[in-house]
Amino acid sequence: MKPILENWRGFLKEDKRVVAAYHGSNVEIKNFSRDHGAQGVMWFSEDRDKIIRGESGALSSKYIMKVELNVDRTTGWQDYDKKYLKQIEDEGYDSIQLDDDWIVFDPARVKVVGIENRDNLKEAKFENEATKMVRDVVNNIKKHLRAYDGEPRIKPRFGELEHPLESIVYDKKSFGGLPDTLAAQGINKVTFSLKVEPSTAFGEGKKFGVDGKTFTYDDDFGKGEIVKDRQVKVNVYLSDEFTMKDMSSLIEKMKDTAVHEITHGGQSTDVLRKSGKAQMKAFQYGLTSLGALRLYYLEPAETEAYSRGVYKRAKMSKTPFTTKLDEHIKELLRFYAHPKKLKNRDTQYTEEEVNNFFKKEYRQSIIDYAKKNLPAAVIGAEEFNN
Repeated sequence: MKPILENWRGFLKEDKRVVAAYHGSNVEIKNFSRDHGAQGVMWFSEDRDKIIRGESGALSSKYIMKVELNVDRTTGWQDYDKKYLKQIEDEGYDSIQLDDDWIVFDPARVKVVGIENRDNLKEAKFENEATKMVRDVVNNIKKHLRAYDGEPRIKPRFGELEHPLESIVYDKKSFGGLPDTLAAQGINKVTFSLKVEPSTAFGEGKKFGVDGKTFTYDDDFGKGEIVKDRQVKVNVYLSDEFTMKDMSSLIEKMKDTAVHEITHGGQSTDVLRKSGKAQMKAFQYGLTSLGALRLYYLEPAETEAYSRGVYKRAKMSKTPFTTKLDEHIKELLRFYAHPKKLKNRDTQYTEEEVNNFFKKEYRQSIIDYAKKNLPAAVIGAEEFNN
C-alpha cells in the first residue's frame, strides 16, 4: 500500500484535451505568467461574451486573448469548494473547470492563438443593437401598411384602429428584448414611439420625421458609487402619404438616430454631465447665436454621437462618409438657415455665418473625430473609389 500512496500522481485519471478559451486584460498578453494572475493562478472563460459583459471577473476587456488550454488532469467544484488552490495543485491537478470558467496552474499549458484589441471595435459600437431594433420597427410598419393596402392610418381621436401602428419598448423588466450590451452600459429602456400624422404636419416633400432623446437618471444614492440609469427614446413620425418607396430613407434615418442616442446612453456619467451643462447654456440662448451653436454642436459628446450616426448611414448606403455628412449638414441648414429663422428677431447670426459654421467648423470637427476614432470610415470620394 505504501508505494501506491507515495506514487499517487501516477494513478490520477488523465483526460488530455485542448480547450478553446478567452482571457480579458487591459494590456496585450503574449505569454501568460502566474505573477499577475488573481490568487496566483491564471483564469480563463470559454464564454467570450461574458468577459465583454464584465461578468467574468476580468480586469478589463480592452484586449481579449484567445487561448488553447492543454489540460491533462482536471478537477472541478467538488475540490474547489473544499480545498485551497495550492492543495489542489499539490495533488497533481493542472486545471480546475468551474462550469465554463477555467483555472490553470502552469503557464506552459496556455498557448495564445489570437489577440483582439477591442478599442479597434469602437467604431462599430452599438451598431448591431441599433440594426436589430430598427429591423423590428420596420416589421411593425410593414405589418401596419399591409393591413391597409399600403396606406398608413392616423389613429382616430375617438375609438381604435383594428391594426394600429404599434410602438416598441425594450427593457429587462416588463417587455424584454433589451440587448445585454446596452444593459451593461446602464441603458435600462429603449423606446421606439411610432405615430402616423397628417401630411400637412410635414414640410413640403417630406414623408416622415425621426428624432430622439436620451434621459439620464444616474445617482449614487449617497453611497459614493454612481449607478447608471439611462433611457433612450426614438420618435418616428409617418405622414399619411408615406409609402413603401420611402422605407429605405426612413431606415437610414432611424439607424442614424438610434446609434446617436444609444451612443449618448453609453457615455460616461462625467461626459454626460459636462455635455448637459453645455447644452443647458446653449438652450438658454435658444440656439439663436453662433456661440450657442458652438456650445451644442462642438461639444465632444455630441461630436461622437453625430459622427457615429453619420458613419452608420454611410455604411448602410455604401457611400463615402463625407457624402452622408454633407447630407446631414444640409438637413441642419434647412432649419437654421431657413428664411423664417433668419428673420426671427432673436436670431443673432446671418445666413453666411451659419453656413460657414456648419460647412467648415462643424464639418471639420466630425471629420477629425472620424479619422481618429473610426479608422474604417471611408472619408472622401477619392478614397472611397480606391
